Amino acid sequence: MPPATPARLTATVVSFSQINLAWADLSGNESGFQLERSPNGTDSWTKIADLSADATSYSDQGLSPQTHYYYRVRAINAAGPSGYSNTADATTPVGPPAAPQSLVATAASTTQINLTWTSVATATNILIEQSPNGTDSWTQIASVAGDATTYGNAGLTQNTRYYYRIRATNASGPGPYSNVATAITPDAPPIAPARLTATVISATQIDLAWADLSANEASFEIERSPDGVTWTKIGDAPANAVSFQSVGLIPNTKYYYRIRAVNAAGPSGYSNTATATTPDVPPVTPTNLVATPTSATQITLVWVDGSANETGFEVERASSQTAPFTKIADLPANTTTYQDLGLTPAGNYCYRVRAKNTIGASGYTNVACATTPDVPPAAPARLTATVISTSQINLTWADLSTNESGFEIERSNSATATFTKVGEVPANATTYEDKNLADNTQYCYRIRAKNAAGNSGYTDPACATTPLAPPLCPPIWSLRCLIMTRSS
Repeated sequence: MPPATPARLTATVVSFSQINLAWADLSGNESGFQLERSPNGTDSWTKIADLSADATSYSDQGLSPQTHYYYRVRAINAAGPSGYSNTADATTPVGPPAAPQSLVATAASTTQINLTWTSVATATNILIEQSPNGTDSWTQIASVAGDATTYGNAGLTQNTRYYYRIRATNASGPGPYSNVATAITPDAPPIAPARLTATVISATQIDLAWADLSANEASFEIERSPDGVTWTKIGDAPANAVSFQSVGLIPNTKYYYRIRAVNAAGPSGYSNTATATTPDVPPVTPTNLVATPTSATQITLVWVDGSANETGFEVERASSQTAPFTKIADLPANTTTYQDLGLTPAGNYCYRVRAKNTIGASGYTNVACATTPDVPPAAPARLTATVISTSQINLTWADLSTNESGFEIERSNSATATFTKVGEVPANATTYEDKNLADNTQYCYRIRAKNAAGNSGYTDPACATTPLAPPLCPPIWSLRCLIMTRSS
């Protein structure tokens, strides 16, 4: 026969998704139980489980939150089902909240990040978590009211990235997490470096050293001034640097220095100002000496001044590149030219120049040589003509030149007539014999010196007349005539 009907069915809410059922088994011959559920308790009953004989409980899971459920149960065997038990009902509570949406993290200061999100229905609290990398090591840092949509995370470290996620919770438990939001706290300007010192290393280098008092600088800016008023940045040093080499300086010059630390947030204040003066050094050797004749008695020198610290220049001269040099001039600083006057025409002169200051002298320039052009010789003077015989007149004169290559002798029959060259004599000659002349004839002479540069002027004319020669003796003349002729 069919089994007896089960009784005292109860429905107990366990969670937002579970209701537990219990009943009394009043039969001893059931083969099992059939459990049914309805959304309204009137119709639309659906079997949700077949249970074994002697069962007296069941857990209905996977239910929807905030939903009213109705239940009934009956026993069965081969003879048929029992009647249904009483109807039991229960309503599942609200479920966990949904995931918060649109979580945004915004840096509000160097030590605070503000979070915002959209409101979450059914939340009683919002749990806020923080991570250093956004992957693991999540830590809950706050729990705020369920209707909150903002949170300020203060007391953070500057220049640091933080990751955040949140979830809502209620009596049913926590809901899923929001998106992960991240932000970086801005950096603060670094602390100013201190105790700046400037140490002279050489005539062209000063080394700087300082104390780094900051832990967040990105680099250091080094500035230099010629007067402590007008500053120019000359270099950068990396973070944590405590020294810098200022090179390529000018000898015998005072320099002012200051530094500051910088990062993305801005610069620090400046350090103290440190000063140092480079020592002087001998000047740099002048170069490109060129010697150019500008007249027969003048050579002009030109060179390049390669130094900025000379007090003057020394000019030296010699007769050849290998001959001893003698200083001929002292010139002021920054001079690049010199005119050597009073030279000898056709003379060879070699020069060299060096710069000097209180420390010492530079090296010499290249040796530059030049030859003054020659000039026509000076005119000879005091020409005299002396009769030697009826056919010879001898000339003498004073040689007033040192650069002639020879003399030209010219002759005419009067001081005002046209002269014709009748001879040449070598340099330094002061006499000439004019032979084979006609007797009883006036002869006038003038001479001039010459060289490659040209001719001198003429001497004043000098005139002389050969005497009358005695008559010739006929063949029949006596011996006495011949003797008289010869004696005359």
